[in-house]
Amino acid sequence: MGFYSQVKKQVSTREAAEHYGFKVGRNGMMKCPFHDDRNPSMKVDQNFICFGCQEKGDVIRFVSKLFDLPPYDAAVKLTEDMGLTVTAENRPGVQPGIRKKAKRERTERQQFEQSVDRVYGVYCDYFRLLNQWAEEYAPRSPTEDLHPLFVEAMHQREYVEYLLDLLLYGSSVVVKLFCNTYGLIIRYSSPCLKWCLISIV
Repeated sequence: MGFYSQVKKQVSTREAAEHYGFKVGRNGMMKCPFHDDRNPSMKVDQNFICFGCQEKGDVIRFVSKLFDLPPYDAAVKLTEDMGLTVTAENRPGVQPGIRKKAKRERTERQQFEQSVDRVYGVYCDYFRLLNQWAEEYAPRSPTEDLHPLFVEAMHQREYVEYLLDLLLYGSSVVVKLFCNTYGLIIRYSSPCLKWCLISIV
C-alpha cells in the first residue's frame, strides 16, 4: 500500500479538522477555512466537501490547502501530527509497456474526474440556491400562500444533498453511471435545475 493510501486509511478529514482546532457539529458540518464562511457550509467525514466554495477532496488535500503545502508534505505533516504508522512503499520494477498503459489510464481518470467536477459544481450551485430560497421565500405567517421556489426548496434539498454525497463518496461505478445518465437527469429535472445543468453542457 502506498504512502498516501496508508495515511488516508488511518485518519479521516474530520479527525484532522478536530485535531487542528476546528469545531465540527454532530452532523459533520463546520465553517469552511477556505472562504469567509459565516455559517457552517463544509461537511467533513472521511473526505470533505464545501457547499459554499465547492472545495472537496480527501484528508491530504484538506491539510495541503489548510497549511499551503504540497500533497507529499501535507501527508508527512499528518503522519507526524497524528502519530500515524506508515511503511515504505514497495515499488516493483517497471515492465515494458506498463508506463504507456499507466499514462493512458491516468488520462482517462483525469477526464472522468473533470466530468464529475462539472456535474458536482452544478449541483452545488443548485443546492446553494435551494438554501437561499428556503430562507428568502419562507412564509411569514400561517395563512400566507407558499411561494413556488420555497416549495421546490423543501422538496429538493434533501435529495440534492444525497446526490452530492453520492458524487463525493460513491463508488466509481455508481458515479460513472450517474454522469453517464446526465441527459436523462436534465430531461426530468425541475426548470431551475434544468437551466443550471444545460448551461454547462
